[in-house]
Amino acid sequence: MWSGLQNRRVQMAAAVALPAAVIALVLAGRVPEVLPRAGAQPAAVSLATPTPVLVAALPARSPTAAAALKVYVSGAVRAPGVYSLAPGDRVEDALRLAGGPEEDADLTRLNLAQRVRDEQQIHVPRQRDPIQPVPAGAGPADDAGTIDLTTATLAQLDALPGVGPVTARRILDYRAQHGPFAQVEDLRTLKLVTQATYEKIKDKLVVR
Repeated sequence: MWSGLQNRRVQMAAAVALPAAVIALVLAGRVPEVLPRAGAQPAAVSLATPTPVLVAALPARSPTAAAALKVYVSGAVRAPGVYSLAPGDRVEDALRLAGGPEEDADLTRLNLAQRVRDEQQIHVPRQRDPIQPVPAGAGPADDAGTIDLTTATLAQLDALPGVGPVTARRILDYRAQHGPFAQVEDLRTLKLVTQATYEKIKDKLVVR
């Protein structure tokens, strides 16, 4: 009986001592880590927006280059071959790419200021080469009724409205001396026909 009474006294003393110890710690400013400090705010939860995944920058796209014109330069040049030129380039530019004319080249038969066109052959004749006439029967009209100015015959040009044999011969002589025309508009630019005649025939001619 005495032993049981003594155990109850020990338990009561411990129950009183524990709150007293906690109160003493609070008064001393030493709050246990397991207990929240009076007035302390709970730890803030970060609501910051997650850093977005950066997408690798694509390389800048280069401007589309102008379509190159392929021109075959042959004859009295130092490096005959196929060369690429830009729209608007002239015959003299093509000769420069081909290494320039040889010493016996006859440049008087070429129009060095003429604009080149795609798939054109620029043949540089030699001084001893004869002038090649346009073969008879060349240059038939196509299905649309137009005539290729590059191969047109005297008879075909003569039959055009407002041309006549004199103007037709002038056009053929120029073509034989300076090479094929780059465009139909060359007839007017080179003053081979009048403006009135050009307006009549411009839709009946093509350059291929």
